[in-house]
Parts: sequence; structure tokens; C-alpha cells
Amino acid sequence: LDPAFRSTASIFVNQDAYNWLDTLQDNNGQFLLQPSLESPSGRQLFGLPVVIVSNKVMPSRVDSGTGAEFAPIIVGDLEEGVVLFDRQQTEIMSSDVAMDAFQTDVTLWRAIERMEVKMRDNEAFVFGEVQLPQ
Repeated sequence: LDPAFRSTASIFVNQDAYNWLDTLQDNNGQFLLQPSLESPSGRQLFGLPVVIVSNKVMPSRVDSGTGAEFAPIIVGDLEEGVVLFDRQQTEIMSSDVAMDAFQTDVTLWRAIERMEVKMRDNEAFVFGEVQLPQ
């Protein structure tokens, strides 16, 4: 990770990776995850805030050959790494005749919003995986 992003970096983990990190200890028996008032999770690792993301949003991966499970970890500044383009325009349409709307006496609604995510700086974060214990 580029040192320029150290002051704004965070550690993003899913629930599985967090549970794994929560068991790690140093040689003195101290847990690596330390309390933090500034971190969203209340914990920090090596001085960086830890952000827990749902397994539904950032799922763990199972290797099809070995059956081993790998949990994702992202370290860095995602706000500098990626940019979200939002046209801030929503197209809304309704119909009372589309499909079976007329027969069932309902009005169908559709909303379309266009967004795109692009890489801004690929050195602003790193992606890794940890193999979870069986």
C-alpha cells in the first residue's frame, strides 16, 4: 500500500474474516485487534480502523477443488481508489396495460437509475484473502 494513503486507509473485512482476525494473538498473547473509539467496528488492526461488511455484500469464496474457504480483506482508501459516477437521473414509468396489469386491475411501476464505478487509483488499496480454518 502506498504510504500516501496510510492516514486515510481502513481495513474492510467480511464477517468471516473479522471472526478470524478476532482470534489472532501476538507472541505475548495479546490480541491483534485492539479497541478503538474511532473505528466503526470499535476495533483497529495495526492502527487502521476495521470496517465489517456483511457476508451478503462481500461473500467468502470456497475453492471448488479443495473445499477450502477464503475470506476477503481490502486494505486502503476506497474513496481514493474508486469513483462512483451517478447521473442523478431516474427514469420512472407506469403502466396499467403491460403484462397482465389490465386484467388484474393494477398499475405496474418501473424505475431505472444509471450508475457506474471506475478505478481512480489502483494503488490506493490492496485486495487479499485469508484461508479460514476448517
